[in-house]
Amino acid sequence: VLTVTDYSKDFSDELYEFFKGEKMNLKIHAALPSLRGDNADPWALDQEEHGKLLIEWLDKYLYDLDKFTIMDLDHICKSSLRRRGTLCTFADCIGTTLAVGFDGSIYPCYRFVGMDDYVLGNVSDNPSFDDLKTSDAWAKLQEFRDYVDENCKKCKYVKYCEGGCPYNAIVAYQTPQAVDPQCTAYKMIFGEVSKRMNKEFARSAFGMGAPAERKEGEAFSIMDLAMKP
Repeated sequence: VLTVTDYSKDFSDELYEFFKGEKMNLKIHAALPSLRGDNADPWALDQEEHGKLLIEWLDKYLYDLDKFTIMDLDHICKSSLRRRGTLCTFADCIGTTLAVGFDGSIYPCYRFVGMDDYVLGNVSDNPSFDDLKTSDAWAKLQEFRDYVDENCKKCKYVKYCEGGCPYNAIVAYQTPQAVDPQCTAYKMIFGEVSKRMNKEFARSAFGMGAPAERKEGEAFSIMDLAMKP
């Protein structure tokens, strides 16, 4: 995982070349505020800067699909094509994943582990799934889901973004009635991918034929990325 901060964003090119050179697959995380304290706030990455970085890395990555993997860009392109999220960040994850702490506490995700307000139950009580759904923690997560359903319903990316990560929303705004603070960045990169994908579709639809065989040194297409295994 590469966590990009307000400081390290200025070394974007160096970071990209390092991971490519080492053939290290990665996920990009933008530094966000923390529920555990405010000492991380100065490092938080502005979301327009995050969006710009994703687009800049997409431009580079299309030349390097055969060298390493940037999982975020893979999933963003696949989600755009399939019109549904292919990563938990871009899916309705509530109830589809759980994490268990050292003391048996059950959480909605590993990111909530250790946070008492988000304990759904305990394995020692042998709770059913319906039992977990009656917890206060589940109710808070449902607030997030309801907020997204109401406030994002007109967004053209909502089917394959789903409001982003509920943990990120709760951390950033101290309430579940919010969307992932990376919304701006997600709209930027989803918009860029959709624009390029539509352009490639249009070339085919208007009789310009299938793309020519890629030559050495040329960029891969967005569809190459979306269909990447």
